[in-house]
Amino acid sequence: AIFRDEARYLAEWVSFHRVQGVERFYLYDNRSSDDWRSELEPEIAAGIVEVRHCWPFLQGRAYDHCLWRHPSDARWIAFIDIDEFLFSPTGKPLPEILRGFDMHPGVTVNWRIYGTSGFKHPPDGLVTENYLWRPPDDYPRNCWMKSIINPRRALGPGSAHHFRLQAEAVDED
Repeated sequence: AIFRDEARYLAEWVSFHRVQGVERFYLYDNRSSDDWRSELEPEIAAGIVEVRHCWPFLQGRAYDHCLWRHPSDARWIAFIDIDEFLFSPTGKPLPEILRGFDMHPGVTVNWRIYGTSGFKHPPDGLVTENYLWRPPDDYPRNCWMKSIINPRRALGPGSAHHFRLQAEAVDED
């Protein structure tokens, strides 16, 4: 993921995904001016989080760098944003779910927009406790996808939502 001035959300985001079974995080700081390092220091020290400064990278170039730098470090890499939370609706850990997709170069997962939940200013507390309202499933932007890919079978990012792969990705179904 790429972040900029999102320190208050980083610890929750990493912790949420650790509970889902994510073992490692490759983050790219896009010129943040907040104190993100103190939020991530325990995970950085433990080797769970790696942060690179990505300026002047754009998102695609940072994703390309991640693929180039980590082709053998992970079986799967999910390319999501700090305001996106990846989980299995069944409650199973993500690595367990992804084992069923080992023969594929990538898995696309459906994206759901949540929005402000009526808040004019961000409230105190966790994102996952405060932002619970979302548009209906047929909301047009809910048809977008995010990618979880095998970095050894990726040719590069096509956008923030899909990757060029050696074969076709499948969806989560």
